Amino acid sequence: MAGLSDDVLQSIGRIAVWASWVELHLDDLASELIDPRYEVGRALTRGKTAGALIEQIRAVLDTSAWRETEAAELLVPLLGRARAALAERNSIFHGIVYTGLTIEGARLELVISSRRNRSGRLRPACDLEAISRELHAVGNALFEAGFSIRRSRKL
Repeated sequence: MAGLSDDVLQSIGRIAVWASWVELHLDDLASELIDPRYEVGRALTRGKTAGALIEQIRAVLDTSAWRETEAAELLVPLLGRARAALAERNSIFHGIVYTGLTIEGARLELVISSRRNRSGRLRPACDLEAISRELHAVGNALFEAGFSIRRSRKL
């Protein structure tokens, strides 16, 4: 992308990597909650979007088998964080109509204009790193939750 600094491009790349990390662990988690047999759960989650996986996980957690569990108490707010972090990713990757750079005070900023809201807005480059960190944290928390569920089933 012409005109974007290496730092901004690296931040955008990290967002892409950590968003895929979140999506991978949403798929793993949905699969595990549906059926502990790997191939069965995978068959039922194959091809679903992150949003569809989040809704599927919420639906499973709302069943009597999971509703009152510690896993449900942990996962419901975590799914909200995942949805919000992925929405931020989407606003950067899927909502860009125009990208450019501007100087506001002494800060370099990425200019983003959403397809849904044609009014442009300034987004500080430091926001990109915050989004990246949140995606990384959410992905790690989803991994730990899935691992904990798998381990508890094997005990």
